[in-house]
Amino acid sequence: MRKKLSVAQFWLASSSLMVNSGFIAFLGWLHHLLLEQKLAKLVLSATQIAFFTVFLGFGLHALLYAKYRHYHQRFFISRGNLHIVQIITTVLTVIYSGVTIYYCWVAHYDRLSHNYFPNLVYFSTQTMAWSASFILINFEKRSALSSHHFLLRGWWVVSFFTWTYQILSRGACFISDNFNLFHVVFDDYILIVTLPLVSILLVVAIKGSTKVIVTENNDNLSTNLLNNKRSTWLRQDPEGVTSYTGAGFISRFTFMWMNSLLATGYKSAIQVHEIPMLMIEDRTESVSLLLQSKLQTAGGSLALALLQSFWKQFVLTAVLAILKISVMYMGPLLIQRFIDVTSSKETIWYNGAALASILFVAKLSEVVIDHQYNFYCCKLSLAARSSMISRIYQKGLCLSNSARQSHGIGKIVNYMSVDVNEVVRIVQTIHDIWAMPIQIAIALLILFDVIRLAMVVGLLTMVFVMVLCLLVASKQQKYMVQVLACKDDRMRLTNEAISNMKIIKLQAWQEWFHKKVKAARDAERVWIMKLMYIGAMNVCMLWLSPLAVSVVSFGSCLLMKIELTPGRVFTAISTFRILQEPLRQFPSLITAAVQAAVSLIRLEKYFSSDEMNGEAVERLAVGANYALSIVEGSFKWSLEDEMPILKNINLDVRPSSLIAVVGRVGSGKSAFLSCILGEMEKVTGTVKVSGSVAYVAQSAWIQNCTIQDNILFGKDMDYARYKNTLKVCALDNDLSQMANGDKTEIGERGINLSGGQKQRIQVARAYYQSADIYLLDDIFSALDAHTGTHLFKECIRGALKDKTVVLVTHQVEFLREADLIIVMNEGCIISSGTYNELSLDANFGALVNAHRKALDDVTVKCDSDCYTDREDDICQQSCSIETGPSTSVNPSLQKQVGGNVLPNQGLVELKKEACDMKEMENESDGHCASTLIDEEERAVGRVNMSIYLAYWTMSFQGLHVIVLVVIQICWQALQILSDFWLAFFTSEGKASMKPRRFISIYSYLAFGSGFFVLIRTLLIAFSGLRTAQKFYVNMLNSVFQASMSFFDTTPSGRILTRSSTDQGTLDFAIPMIYGSTLAVSFQLLGVLFVTCQVTWQMLFVIFPLGYVYIVYMKYYLSTSRELTRLDSITTAPIMANFSETLTGITTIRAFCHEERFRLINNKLVDTNMCIDFHNFAASEWLGFRIESIGNIILCSSALLLVLLPKGIIKPEYVGLSLSYGLSLNGCIFFLVYCICQIEQSMVAVERILQYCRIPSEASLVLPKKHPEKCWPSQGSIIIDHLQLRYLPEAPLVLKDLTFSIKGGEKLGIVGRTGSGKSSLVLTLFRIVEPTAGKIIIDGIDISTVGLNELRTRISIIPQEPTLFQGTIRNNLDPLGVHTDEEIWKTLEKCLLTDVISQKEEKLDAPVSENGDNWSMGQRQLICLGRVILRQSRIVILDEATASIDTETDLLLQNIIKTEFADCTVIIIAHRVPNVMGCDNILVLDAGKAREFGSPTSLLKQSSSIFKSLVTEYWNRSRSHDAESI
Repeated sequence: MRKKLSVAQFWLASSSLMVNSGFIAFLGWLHHLLLEQKLAKLVLSATQIAFFTVFLGFGLHALLYAKYRHYHQRFFISRGNLHIVQIITTVLTVIYSGVTIYYCWVAHYDRLSHNYFPNLVYFSTQTMAWSASFILINFEKRSALSSHHFLLRGWWVVSFFTWTYQILSRGACFISDNFNLFHVVFDDYILIVTLPLVSILLVVAIKGSTKVIVTENNDNLSTNLLNNKRSTWLRQDPEGVTSYTGAGFISRFTFMWMNSLLATGYKSAIQVHEIPMLMIEDRTESVSLLLQSKLQTAGGSLALALLQSFWKQFVLTAVLAILKISVMYMGPLLIQRFIDVTSSKETIWYNGAALASILFVAKLSEVVIDHQYNFYCCKLSLAARSSMISRIYQKGLCLSNSARQSHGIGKIVNYMSVDVNEVVRIVQTIHDIWAMPIQIAIALLILFDVIRLAMVVGLLTMVFVMVLCLLVASKQQKYMVQVLACKDDRMRLTNEAISNMKIIKLQAWQEWFHKKVKAARDAERVWIMKLMYIGAMNVCMLWLSPLAVSVVSFGSCLLMKIELTPGRVFTAISTFRILQEPLRQFPSLITAAVQAAVSLIRLEKYFSSDEMNGEAVERLAVGANYALSIVEGSFKWSLEDEMPILKNINLDVRPSSLIAVVGRVGSGKSAFLSCILGEMEKVTGTVKVSGSVAYVAQSAWIQNCTIQDNILFGKDMDYARYKNTLKVCALDNDLSQMANGDKTEIGERGINLSGGQKQRIQVARAYYQSADIYLLDDIFSALDAHTGTHLFKECIRGALKDKTVVLVTHQVEFLREADLIIVMNEGCIISSGTYNELSLDANFGALVNAHRKALDDVTVKCDSDCYTDREDDICQQSCSIETGPSTSVNPSLQKQVGGNVLPNQGLVELKKEACDMKEMENESDGHCASTLIDEEERAVGRVNMSIYLAYWTMSFQGLHVIVLVVIQICWQALQILSDFWLAFFTSEGKASMKPRRFISIYSYLAFGSGFFVLIRTLLIAFSGLRTAQKFYVNMLNSVFQASMSFFDTTPSGRILTRSSTDQGTLDFAIPMIYGSTLAVSFQLLGVLFVTCQVTWQMLFVIFPLGYVYIVYMKYYLSTSRELTRLDSITTAPIMANFSETLTGITTIRAFCHEERFRLINNKLVDTNMCIDFHNFAASEWLGFRIESIGNIILCSSALLLVLLPKGIIKPEYVGLSLSYGLSLNGCIFFLVYCICQIEQSMVAVERILQYCRIPSEASLVLPKKHPEKCWPSQGSIIIDHLQLRYLPEAPLVLKDLTFSIKGGEKLGIVGRTGSGKSSLVLTLFRIVEPTAGKIIIDGIDISTVGLNELRTRISIIPQEPTLFQGTIRNNLDPLGVHTDEEIWKTLEKCLLTDVISQKEEKLDAPVSENGDNWSMGQRQLICLGRVILRQSRIVILDEATASIDTETDLLLQNIIKTEFADCTVIIIAHRVPNVMGCDNILVLDAGKAREFGSPTSLLKQSSSIFKSLVTEYWNRSRSHDAESI
């Protein structure tokens, strides 16, 4: 029969080709050239030898004399593409070395060795050539050459063309063989794997540049950075940079560069400062700028921007992924060879040794490539994470007001802590998505070669499982969206509660807020439960899938009469096991992809949010005709609003003028300043500002740092100006009372400062900046008369007299000094002019008349002789002392306290005591200490066993752990039995067994193990979620029951981190890790059992190496656990800083300090990233060593199998042992990894447990000590020798206070800023427990009453009005105990009826986070409404109307007198008229009761402190209108 022509031969021989004989001859020559493989390889070998010879001739000589002197001083800013080229060259060298060894063994083993000679020569010369390239690359790196050597570039170009030729050649052979897939040889796979690498080198060769950036020393570093457009703040000493920067090739491959850090961590607990910084190209500043530029060109797609930003890293990890896949199936392919060697009697021993050597090289290559792949994926994920966090922060700096309200702090915290992590997870595992199908395809090819068409049935089974997994994944995506939404809501509520815990405790709303947060958690838990359960089903299916595939495949083999030999069965089993890992990871990969998709959408929505319009305000240079100009301006908070907030604003302000802005509550005064700052959306008109701007907000924003840092606000210290700043802002005396002066640390939100101190620090910050225009929003509301007058005269009209000042104020007495007065109402400027010009204006007249009426109340109380020149002199003396203590006591105090009075002293005598106060601790209305915020508690050393026991026994007393162990034993036993059953069936002499019996038993064993997997996953999900919920509830209870001192000294970021990141670890990570650990530990025991069962001699290898395992693991964990703790500790400041930044974003933007705050955030992120980087590297350091040891165990076992005498080990057991042994490496590493991950994850449990054991305040309810429902019926209060200190080691804040208040009396408490007024209020509510003394209300000592029962019987309007996100109804009546009619009546009394009735939602009108959509005055009115609605017998007004205009204040005072006529009222006020109608006045100074008596009696005393305050107020007001007295 005539031999059939190949396609190529038929085409060449076709007579239809009408060409001349020359062309036919050329085609024949080309055909011969392409198909003659041996000749081609010899020609290529000659080319490679030529390159190697040239290299030896002068290439090495040239590079040896390259200029690389002073290398130790060189610091790499960027290594360009040298690192990638070095890796590619190394990989090619390793591949060709391995292939050369393989052909040496084959040539020796095969009798036809001459057939392999061309291949052996070719691959040997390839190895030599690429080794030479490797040497050249290292010299380039050492020499820091700017371009690649011409030899290398030439070799890379030649290599690419030779590869292209070989691809064409093998393609021609493939065509000539009629596309026969089975004629694809080993060399073809090598070509396919290495072609992408050579292609990359071709691109590098064409470009030529190495892109290396170095600096010779530190002095030139900043210059190099600037030349490369890097920020100067990135300067870093080379000694402080990670050892990875200068590590050599071997050091990087083996992670030896981590040795020094691990040694440090092993000797002692590692500290943050001991961890080196990242390389400059990996730092946040570099990667964030890169991502930002790509986001602009990617059309808002974050995924595309990440890909464009880090494409080099993606390509590198993709190459490593391909190499990883190329070597991972070498083990299963060698099983048949090992069985042949052990079963053949003619095989020589060194053939088996050669096989073991090949296995060793293959597995070692897999270990190296795998860990390099993991490391570079982690490195890539860190770059993505830091760039996204920085971008989120940067976006927050420029969000518009409406966008900021729609997202909220809680959501943005979740963006940083949750969504970024989800995206990072998929970035880290992105290659698994496309690598998994390749792995499956290779596995199917191997299976097809082993079991032929039976593979198809297994493939269909696998596809069926995959389809089920995808359906489950779609459900998971829906559940994950709900989980994140619920988590956003929970974090918002948590942040709101933590930030406003003082008002929550004062209002006795702890239980209500606790229920709200818990309800949000319960809603989140429902979706987590669904997600976990459906995930458990997914895990079960994927664990079961390899078993199902093997059952179906082997069953099909029996039906198709395919013989099941040990070689076939255990090659298939090994392939299934390798395939099992990607299949197991498939659900987590799908889950990660789903979660990342949701998070990407959320982040893209955030990144596309509206930003503040930078063109709304036109910035002009200093020297323009007008410092400030607004023409026909209309403004909205959001463009979506129907009506403008400000309308028809026209204003021209000349330089160096004082502009006063006045108006009633809600008239638009603060909004007017916001439009000047550009914080509002401009609808029409123009705004022009000439020069720099400084801004002081109505609600003080203070940073969590020292007083000095708050004042400097990033500016360099100028001692003369700084001292003058303290003087003009009246801060000298305050600082003199603090142990550390201006170095005293301020708590979060200025918690340890009084309202007046916070306001003055704000003013000092603005003044020190030396701006051209000052925008001051109601800065006098929290200041007493003395301090307010001093600030106005010395600062506004003194130090700032040459500056343009726009002052929003309710202090009418200062208006005569203004160059221009603006009167606002309903968002419009209704009148403007000088004081005299506005004297006949009705709107302005209403404000002035209200002030006169208030002043009349002061005058009526005074005798005609109270205001002689002598008294004025006394007043001036008192003013000169400022906040010094005083001791003047009215005789009426003696009557009240039964003769226990302080000595009477005159005002002049107080000067000496004021000097003595400089030696005292700060007693400013609170509790300043030099270091208020302690470093976060951090455990050291191993995670205590008690933490593990607490986690294991939190649910079911730990019984579920025992049940899980029993289930896992059953599962592993069935797994081993099924494999032994396979070995038994395929052994010699068992051919008579019925196939049906075999497959039935094998199916029972396989699906029985699958059943136990299902039970295990469901039980782990159930118990894990139950345990996580119990931990959360315990932490929540502990936090809400904590005393106020805990919140004063604990940054909110620490609590939020535990509630978000750590709780997420308990919800998801720990159950999954425990499940994986349980499975892989028993799997490892099974592998060791089977291996030792077949070759017991392995015990002599396993025990010593097991000891080495333990030593390595302990050595690693000593550093790893501390790095994990430091990671958590350094994460909290990032969140705290971001929360603080968002709170003060208006101030930051006003001062144009966005860039400075961005850099601060980048530094915080860098600190956290360098810890993560070294933690990842430490994991790979351990993994490389552990898997290398596992490789030794495997190859030792394989060597024993082939060296032991024939017949001792049966062939079927050889296959069984090797099939288990091949999974040994993965089992060992994954077990060690899981153990380390457990210890690292248990740090989250440790941290949450810390907050489950917070010292709590007294019980909310005392079971057997309930006061009567009508208590207090009279409202009498007795203060008996009351003393108070905030911390045990702190000085007394209240000192032996003794006085009493009769039921129904009105007591006014006055005193300088920081005198202890608010501290007294806190003791009444037991926010702080007294150190000594008693407080008795209606005959009951309040210490014997439950906190809830006490706080619900007393009402307070706090100094800082606080609203919560929700509605007006919720803010007035959160417990829902009042009707709408009662609420409307209350609103009418609070003068809010008109404002709220105009809202479309009425009582359901929205209140944004922190009440930002309501003015400060309106917030105070709503807080007043709460008190009126509650109708308590005792009412405390702490600066209740400080932010309200005088006219509204006068109306409210009348309402207060009416509503609280029968109540005991304690009024703390800086507005003197507000306390003039009180029955008694208590004057506090430095925590002591200096005076107590009626206003009239105190005013009659010439040395009275109260009289000096009234005199100061009167003098200040007299400049307004002398005729009022």
